[in-house]
Amino acid sequence: MIGKIKAAGLTVEELESVLVNALQEFIRQPKVSVVVSEFRSQPVSVIGAVTNPGVLQLQGNKTVVEILSMVGGVRNDAGSSIKITRKREWGLLPLPDAKLDVSGQFSTAEIKLKDVLGARSPEQNILIRPNDVISVSRNEIVYVLGAVKRAGGFPMAERDTLSVLQALSLAEGLDRTASPKNAKILRMTPGATKRSELPVNLEQIFSGKAEDVPLQQDDILFVPDSKEKRAILRTLEALASLGTTAGAGIIISGAR
Repeated sequence: MIGKIKAAGLTVEELESVLVNALQEFIRQPKVSVVVSEFRSQPVSVIGAVTNPGVLQLQGNKTVVEILSMVGGVRNDAGSSIKITRKREWGLLPLPDAKLDVSGQFSTAEIKLKDVLGARSPEQNILIRPNDVISVSRNEIVYVLGAVKRAGGFPMAERDTLSVLQALSLAEGLDRTASPKNAKILRMTPGATKRSELPVNLEQIFSGKAEDVPLQQDDILFVPDSKEKRAILRTLEALASLGTTAGAGIIISGAR
């Protein structure tokens, strides 16, 4: 009577609505109830910096944002990009930088997390297909340790890198006992079993005699203490506690 109805990609409620509309030409106020005897497996994998990573069963049309919502959203340590991988049989992903991987079996593309969640680029909030893999990147971190005012890890956010000066700014600058000439970057390189040490003379960078150094993901910028500076500061503190001005005029900036 109503011919073939395409049910693929529809939820139960959507299919019921389609059938009701089709039957209205023949039946007054039709009522339709659809019972699914067996669901075809349509897995979608969501991995990375999301609240509940795992495999979902795709029912009906769902966008990237809807899928992320189904796994509880992104975590606080989420990075700036989402990578989508799709089987070639579904065609190339409808995204600007979509390309086939080295095997030629999968189409991959990356989109900016803030553009999709903030609806800045609604055209990138594409429909997800069965067997798609959605991977939310984690924030890349650099660490600033040692004689700084606020040691810790700092996210690179959407920047490809942080420079030494930018990292020191995030760490709120050097401590009074810092030895800026003897700073170093501790970097793990592929295949290495321990970090390599790259010397950094902060005084030369501050004065413009040396170029600022770009940091990479997981780098550690370490600023050591100056034993001489620490000793002088302890002496000054001791003199101050005695209520004397004997230490007046002592300059510690030249200590290393």
